[in-house]
Amino acid sequence: IPPERSCSHAYIEPHWCACLDWEKIDLSSKIVQRLADTFIDTVNRYTSEQRYLCSLLKVAKIEWVTKMKPNEQLVKFNKNADIDGFVADLSANTNVPTHTYQIKLST
Repeated sequence: IPPERSCSHAYIEPHWCACLDWEKIDLSSKIVQRLADTFIDTVNRYTSEQRYLCSLLKVAKIEWVTKMKPNEQLVKFNKNADIDGFVADLSANTNVPTHTYQIKLST
């Protein structure tokens, strides 16, 4: 399967598509420093017993941050509006209670 393949290439209706988009987050956003600090604190705690081998890490530079964004039509899907599942009732507003981020940084 080619990496650029999408749901539409596979003839999957948009409301059934579980593909995720990654939204770029502005580096000046408040969440960015919190993410970096949380990541570094986690790694430093994980390696604390090996401190004689591993230096205490500090953020040198944050390269980029992205946030996983679910397919809009999947979140709005309520039920099938037809018997075959090709037509969707998009009247729902499903809450997505957790957020997943990717961060690239250097120490």
